[in-house]
Formats: sequence, C-alpha cells, structure tokens
Amino acid sequence: MSGAGAKIIDFGLARAAGTQQGFTRVGLLAGTLPCTSPEQISQAAITLASDVFSWGGVTVFAAVGHPRFGRGDVHPARMRDEIRHGPPNLDGLPGDLRGIVTSALS
Repeated sequence: MSGAGAKIIDFGLARAAGTQQGFTRVGLLAGTLPCTSPEQISQAAITLASDVFSWGGVTVFAAVGHPRFGRGDVHPARMRDEIRHGPPNLDGLPGDLRGIVTSALS
C-alpha cells in the first residue's frame, strides 16, 4: 500500500503497451517463480497473455495471502510443473473476483 493506494509490485511485463519492445523473451526466466507464466517456464512465445496470467497470480496472493500454485517450501521443479499443468489454488478468493482471476489464469 502506498499513499496513492494499492500498487502491484513484482509483476514482470511481457511488453510495454503500444510498443514492440519486449521485456521478457524466450529463454529468459526472470522474476519470482510463483508469479511466472507457463509461457515463460516452457520457453514459448511471450505475448500479452503472459501479463494477464501473472496479474491473476499476483491478485490471488494479494487477496488471500497465498500463491496460486505451490504451498510453502515447494521444490522449484514441482512448482514449474504446477504452473504449467496444475489447477490454480483459489481457496479463499471471493466469488466476485474468482471468475475474473479464473479467466486470467486460463
């Protein structure tokens, strides 16, 4: 929280809006693993969908205090597998937010 309200931090951007300049790219895995998109982990093409997915994960953590994938001291390889293939943990997420976040993580 800041004097201006809530701010999302630790949120990697795939591309600056209105530009072709990419911040993330195939083969580069930067950032916090629980906030990483499946495309980044799989080294697939990075699109704006990667940002939407990461926003969904940050929103889960901000709303309920746990990451969308993994619990506690999950081994990084297991967490990468969960991010690519597992269903997100949305326990405690309010219903009005759950639909939006579910769409973002799909």
